[in-house]
Order: sequence, then C-alpha cells, then structure tokens
Amino acid sequence: MPSDPQRVEGPAVWRADDITDHPDLDRCLTPEELSELQAAGEQAGPHLSELGTGLRARLEDGPGVVRLRGLSATDHDEAALSRMLLRFAQTLGTPVSQNVAGDRLFRVADAGLSAGDPRARGPVSRNALTFHSDRADVIGFLCVRPATEGGDSIVVSAGAIHNEIACTRPDLLAELYRPFYWLRHNIDTENERPWYRMPVFARQGGSFAITLMQVLIERAHRTEELPDLTPLQREALETLQRLASDPGFQLRFRQEPGELLLLNNYVTLHSRTAFADPPGAPGRLILRVWISVPNSRPLPESWAAHYGEHEAGAVRGGIRAKGQA
Repeated sequence: MPSDPQRVEGPAVWRADDITDHPDLDRCLTPEELSELQAAGEQAGPHLSELGTGLRARLEDGPGVVRLRGLSATDHDEAALSRMLLRFAQTLGTPVSQNVAGDRLFRVADAGLSAGDPRARGPVSRNALTFHSDRADVIGFLCVRPATEGGDSIVVSAGAIHNEIACTRPDLLAELYRPFYWLRHNIDTENERPWYRMPVFARQGGSFAITLMQVLIERAHRTEELPDLTPLQREALETLQRLASDPGFQLRFRQEPGELLLLNNYVTLHSRTAFADPPGAPGRLILRVWISVPNSRPLPESWAAHYGEHEAGAVRGGIRAKGQA
C-alpha cells in the first residue's frame, strides 16, 4: 500500500448519479449478433467476436458493469438459454468451474433449504445478500425468470467506496489493505489448505482491485485455531458494507427476462434484495457464469490462494474441480 491513502481514479469510479445514464452501461444485441448467438456449433461468428472484444474493454477499462439486452427468454427454454450463455461467455474468455464437478453454469434459484442445511448458501436461497465479489474476473447473470416480488440487483463501484473511506476514515482504509484470514468455502473441497490470508483492497502493477466474500472472513473469525477479527478490522468491514448500502452509491434495477448483467469483480461489488414467489409458481431463475478474460489486471501474489493464478491475463478463478491439477 502507498504510504498515504491514494484515491482510485478512472471510469470504474462512479456513483448513482454518474452511472444511470452512462453511455457504456447498456448494450443491445444486433440482429446479426443474435443470429450468431442462436446458431448451432461452438465457433463464434465475426459479429459475436467483435462484441466480445468491445465488452471486455468496457468491463476492464470502462465502468466495469454492462447490461446486455435483446435476447428473448420466452422464445427459448432453459437448455437453449444455457447453451447460448456458454457460447457468449466463450466470446469474452474462458468460462471456469463453479463447483468440484467442474460445471461452468450455475442455477441461482431458491432451493428451499433450511438455514441449518450444510448445502444452504446465498445463491440457492431467497434471502438478501451482503455486498460481495465472486471468484472470477467477470461474472455474468442471465435472467430467465424474475421474482414475483423483490430480487432487485444492486451494483456499486468499489473505487468510489474506497475513496469515501480514504476521505473519512483513512485508518479503516489502511486495515482493508492489510491481510484478513479467510476460511475456504464449504464447496471448495479440493484444496489441501483450509484457510489463507489476503487483503480486501490491493494495488498491483498500477491497478486497483477488490475482493470480498465477507462470509468467509466471518467463518475464519469463528474458527478456534485462527485469530479473531480485531475491532478495527470489524469496523472496516462494517463501514464498507454500510457505504455500499447507501443509495447514493448504487446502481439498482430489476433484471428482465433475457437480460444479461456483466460485472468486473475487481472494480464492483454486487448484492441482491430478498425475493418471494407464490407457492407453485416457477420461481426466480438466474443462470450464472464465471469468466476468466485475457485482458485481466494483475493481482497480488497472495490472492493466488483464492483465484489460483495472479498474473495479468492468466486463466484464473472458479472452484477447483475434482481431479484438476
């Protein structure tokens, strides 16, 4: 960390008033792109390839968030939408595993699990989520069905929150640049070491990055063999979550069927409000993909314990699959 707190600068630093009408926020598929997306076969056509190049630039060098529209969820079943999402992800980079089975697509939907069920976690519940980043360069959420009530998507700029903390509580900013203990996720069973240490904020090679999955930090705090969170560390995390919950920092919207939300996990945090569906209704369904992109920024070496690799452009992120080296 620099000796004095430094502001994060660039297009990825925005607040609610800056992002709502941002020219790089929304993109609609052209007829040619849509035709190539729906075509059979694995090879992307020229229009999709050009789209992927442009979106990678918006995500890495722009605001870090894109809403892609133009795909009709009502004209395709879930299997067809899954194929198209995976095809699209391959135009951006390399889709990575989301579980030990090596699955590259994940269904974000309420599984009806009780709070005490070891399989229960945020993506398979209808609960509100704390602000976090996922374990990949880029995350994509394709809405198949929205909830009847709730389930709004919320995105914030990590750089904007960083700068607010730098202005108001530089002592807490310094804590977020220092290592925290993280316990591995309960689905991440193919790693020998059950815990690791890394900071929430980092700068590497001139690039800023955030990584945050607070539940893993809290689990480390509750693990007897690991040190407790200090009062200052806890205050730093609480301040970060409080600022992210301020509407003045938020892009908040309801995803419509067929809309694809793309996020750069190193410059944004995201969340979701609680949702409800009537008994017997199909229920909210989002298809999720994690993508390693070739134009990714460098990360600190200590983050390799979380992402697998840390060098710029490396294939990294995801959950190590069973049998994977």
